[in-house]
Amino acid sequence: MIALRFHRSLYPAPAVHAAVAAYGELARIEVEERDEDIAVTLSDIDPDFADQADEFADSFANHVLFEATRSERGEA
Repeated sequence: MIALRFHRSLYPAPAVHAAVAAYGELARIEVEERDEDIAVTLSDIDPDFADQADEFADSFANHVLFEATRSERGEA
């Protein structure tokens, strides 16, 4: 299990949810929206990626950043 936090001042909720939609078939992803941040828990990662779980989490976080940037630019 890997826990990530995305501060709302930088990462809008739709960006996190877009990444969840993109990665949802590769892991169990739980999202908890809190006042200041959005907590994401990654577990049951697909066996093809399980031995590279940290890289998988980094890739997920990069996708959240990509979606946040798209949103900021009005591309979403």
